[in-house]
Amino acid sequence: MNNLKEIYEEVAVFSKDSYETNHKLEKEVADMIKPYTMNLSGREKEALEDVFYDVCAEGKYVGFCIGMKYCFKLILELLSD
Repeated sequence: MNNLKEIYEEVAVFSKDSYETNHKLEKEVADMIKPYTMNLSGREKEALEDVFYDVCAEGKYVGFCIGMKYCFKLILELLSD
């Protein structure tokens, strides 16, 4: 599974295209938590942002893994015909 993690990081984290995607994600997180941060201190707001970013990062990784598994299944299916 480490190899899949390395592929994910190369494709989805460190690629040139991921910069724009990550920027959009940061804006989405900021927009989502904005209504809830009015009464929070700077440190509390930062902690809330960190939780959202961690959840988003894990979701992106899990989605990538599921997509890769389906891709391999499809390739195997096509090759078996």
